[in-house]
Amino acid sequence: MFSKKALPIAKVSFVFLGEDGQIAYYEDACEKAKNVIKEWFPKGGYECKSAQARPEGGFQIRVNGILVFDKLTLGHGFLKGCKPEFAETVKKAIQDVHQGKNNITGCQQEYDDAMHKKEEEEAKALAEEEKQKKDEERKKRVEEEAAKKAEADKKKEDETKKKATAATAKKKAAAAKKKKEEAKAEEEAKAAEEVRLAEEAVEAQAKAEEEARKTAEEEEKAKAEAEVKAKEEEETRLKAEAQAAAAEEERQRAEVEAKTLAESLERETQEKQRGGLFSFACCAPPATVKDVPGEA
Repeated sequence: MFSKKALPIAKVSFVFLGEDGQIAYYEDACEKAKNVIKEWFPKGGYECKSAQARPEGGFQIRVNGILVFDKLTLGHGFLKGCKPEFAETVKKAIQDVHQGKNNITGCQQEYDDAMHKKEEEEAKALAEEEKQKKDEERKKRVEEEAAKKAEADKKKEDETKKKATAATAKKKAAAAKKKKEEAKAEEEAKAAEEVRLAEEAVEAQAKAEEEARKTAEEEEKAKAEAEVKAKEEEETRLKAEAQAAAAEEERQRAEVEAKTLAESLERETQEKQRGGLFSFACCAPPATVKDVPGEA
């Protein structure tokens, strides 16, 4: 009998490094990836090795040294739960080893292209940054030169203004003196007007207070008269109520007496009637057999 030929062993390497606070999470992702491969090949035929290495956030799988899975650059994620086509690349690479194929299908070229593109973008960004820096330096020089020129122009303008100010200072002083005198006269007139208005205000206030006093006296007098009238009306009302109450009491007393008299007469009548019936019963002869119906 022929012995069964042993499968070539696929060497599966996991290279990863979790970011701050996620190291254990990446280690767990590595263990889950190993379990996925175990489900694919329950009879073995592979060896797994893992190593933590930069860059942070990276997670790569290599089969016999060939890159077949990358999280950070190619966006494959983690093997457990990734898109089927990404997982199929890993699975097929291990199958290629089992079949003795020398050219394992991986994603190294795709990775190299992505890295090249990234390097080009970084170089472009760096060149753009350098260009922007030079533009800013050139702009700064232009602004500094413009500021120096503006400063020189301003200095010249200030000197011209100073001469013009010296020439007009005497005229301004004279105008200021005249204005001051006019202001003083205006203030005196204003003060006199304020005194007049104050006197008128005092007089008007005194007049108003007198009118208010008279009005208060009239209101107090009217109030007193109203109170007297109200008191008289209250006394009249109370007197009328007392008379009405007395009349009502007399009426009720008369009704009670009439009722009592009627009840007394009714009792006397009833007693007389009962007395008459009793006398009739006593005077009647005793009943005989003939007088009783049905007796013979």
